[in-house]
Amino acid sequence: MTVSAFLDAIVVDEIGIESGSIDGSLLKSAYQPVFKPVGDSLELVAFDAVTQVQHLGGPIARSGLRSAPRAPDPEFIGRLCQSLHVNNWRNLALAGCDLFLDHALSDNRHLHDTLASAALHAQSVGEEALEASHLVCRITDAAVLTDAASLRLLEELREAGIRIMLDA
Repeated sequence: MTVSAFLDAIVVDEIGIESGSIDGSLLKSAYQPVFKPVGDSLELVAFDAVTQVQHLGGPIARSGLRSAPRAPDPEFIGRLCQSLHVNNWRNLALAGCDLFLDHALSDNRHLHDTLASAALHAQSVGEEALEASHLVCRITDAAVLTDAASLRLLEELREAGIRIMLDA
């Protein structure tokens, strides 16, 4: 994956929402609200980022991208979606809410770069950036609990202030 291929895949609409464009398909960030009970009501505490894929104006499964004739690298798709979720977070503008997103440990360097880039962009337009303490990375691979290299990568996330959720 080259930087230019990555940047070429990102399109921005008229109000600043970023989407990914891959071979005629559009990848969009969608955020599922997460609530906690507080007395007799519910309080919004987080958003779970998911990717909505559209082709020819209609929704398709994300797996549909992998079966396309010129299927992009799954790692490229994962990194693009993660960048879209973090970059579009500023459009929610809800202080104190966390962002849950899927994360592959092999993408730690990319995640740090994404957070830094989003912070610079937010600062340049006078908006709040997503702070590492409000990011929760969902790790779905149970192998990380036994592999020493993976445990070091998990520790790297913790040291950066990013919270970890193991969903194995």
